[in-house]
Amino acid sequence: MRCVMLFALALAITACGKKPPVLTPTVVEVVKTVEVRIPVLVRPTAPPELLAPVETALPEFVPPSDPEASSALRPDGERNLLALIALLLARIAALQELFRVKD
Repeated sequence: MRCVMLFALALAITACGKKPPVLTPTVVEVVKTVEVRIPVLVRPTAPPELLAPVETALPEFVPPSDPEASSALRPDGERNLLALIALLLARIAALQELFRVKD
């Protein structure tokens, strides 16, 4: 018990005898937020006529045994198919032009 007391006393004396460390001041920088405006691409909205369902007569396919059939379509069905293809290609071209990135 005596050894523990002496040891504690020795620690206390050595701890009190040391000089406190010299603290160097630290520089604190204040961060200032700055708004930087950069151009951002804005996605355009497609007009309703390009998004509307296709309203054209759809071709009716007929069996190859039909005497009026050519390419499994009658002549009026071929015209309807060509009109549908032309309409869809025009919509695709219009949408591509709408969403093309301009300089």
